[in-house]
Amino acid sequence: MQIIMGFRIGEAARLPLDWKSWREYLDADGRPAGERGGFSRSLLIRHFAEKQGEDERPNRVLKKP
Repeated sequence: MQIIMGFRIGEAARLPLDWKSWREYLDADGRPAGERGGFSRSLLIRHFAEKQGEDERPNRVLKKP
């Protein structure tokens, strides 16, 4: 699953203890969405990303006047 999700080696090695959580989906009537052809559950994976988008703003140093 980690290959499919695009995990890097460092991300897989640093998974937190509470890495897995599930989200339940219901329709407007409060019944599981899977009964109407949708998805009833999805798996959420919590991880620490190694590579994230870099800030495009230049670093600014405040100087005393």
